[in-house]
Amino acid sequence: VWGFTAPGATVTSTIAPARPEECEAVPALASGGACATRTLTCKAGADGAWRQALPPVAASTVAFSLTFASSNSSAERAELHNVLFGDVYLCGGQSNMEFAMPADANASAEIAAADAYPHIRIFSVGHRTSSATPLRDLQTVWEPWQVASRATIAKDFTPH
Repeated sequence: VWGFTAPGATVTSTIAPARPEECEAVPALASGGACATRTLTCKAGADGAWRQALPPVAASTVAFSLTFASSNSSAERAELHNVLFGDVYLCGGQSNMEFAMPADANASAEIAAADAYPHIRIFSVGHRTSSATPLRDLQTVWEPWQVASRATIAKDFTPH
């Protein structure tokens, strides 16, 4: 994980299962120490960028929370909830990567079935994010990371 803060600031990252009892019931997580709250620290570089390698966590459907806090200011804090560890598939391309749900012959059935997959996350970058050089942040985001569901599929995969 990475982010930006004041140059030289210490960033404290905390990773913890959202429901420890659920975590303890998964042998691969319990035996690997993933069910304990873990705190990690790193320092921001001269440009204010910080990077924190996370410890390995076995793939599962157990949700985790991650918290990041900078020593620069108590206001510099971020939290991520309902984070899953496992395989990540990134799909990228141009307009050929877009598919509007109304174009699907079974759109109603596909939208209705989306709630059956609560462990899938979706994220959509907007069209105005392009650059010949690396960017520190995206220029546009259509949809933030979120659980794929009937509501998000119907909204996200219709024409923008």
